[in-house]
Amino acid sequence: MKQPDKPFDMPALAADFAARHVACRADLQTEQEFPSDLWRKMGKAGLFRGGLPEEYGGDGGGYLDLLRSGEAFVRSGLNLGLGMSWIFQQIIARSVVGTFGTTEQCRQYLRAAALGNCAISFAVSEPGRGASPKALATKAQQQGESYLLTGEKTHLTNGPIADLFVVVAVTDDMSARKGFTAFMV
Repeated sequence: MKQPDKPFDMPALAADFAARHVACRADLQTEQEFPSDLWRKMGKAGLFRGGLPEEYGGDGGGYLDLLRSGEAFVRSGLNLGLGMSWIFQQIIARSVVGTFGTTEQCRQYLRAAALGNCAISFAVSEPGRGASPKALATKAQQQGESYLLTGEKTHLTNGPIADLFVVVAVTDDMSARKGFTAFMV
């Protein structure tokens, strides 16, 4: 008789991985360069499945699962920066790409993200303006079937390693309230 599969325990996986691969790395406390080697290992270990829909290779977990996993990762790995990069990746993948992306975009980006092969950055903040919607100046102008984005973004979590940028730009500044669109670049 076949035993039922053991449920996927993302917090335990996160804690174990961080204890074995992150806590022992003194260079993570002193170096400025992002640890790309660890990011790849995290993908191979299955950490990027957390919170993503099962149909795209995720574990189907929710936000509470991500919160518990992030806490376990940081507690065991003693590294808030890498833990935040990982959880930020998962929340943007689930909340932005998974909710607002087309079926084809979800297939393309979420499947790759679940394997750790697509790092995602959310580009909202602008130099001297912060992330306040009223202050954003990056614009998107439609040109035929495409858009031309003009402006600057700053403080991009995962920016140096990103394969996909979700860029928030103003698409309507003539109405009483600005209109915004998020573009996958």
